[in-house]
Amino acid sequence: MRTIELTQGYVALVSDKDYSRVSRLAWHAKVDKRTGKVYAKHSELNKQTGKVRKTWLHRFVLGVGSEVEVDHRDNDGLNCQRGNLRT
Repeated sequence: MRTIELTQGYVALVSDKDYSRVSRLAWHAKVDKRTGKVYAKHSELNKQTGKVRKTWLHRFVLGVGSEVEVDHRDNDGLNCQRGNLRT
């Protein structure tokens, strides 16, 4: 297990095998105002279109898009270890 530093003093957990791929991107903490849960998100501006592309860490780890439902087994949105994620 490895940790990924986020903004606001949070850290996310990822599996060792995903760390090198995940750590190449800058991740920040996103607090869901409705539920109070915290998730890790990467945002990237497309300079050609001016649109911001958002990627959630749990989806990035599994390589799935928004059309697939992803659940954290332990209800911790920052625990993105493969064994804790299910589709």
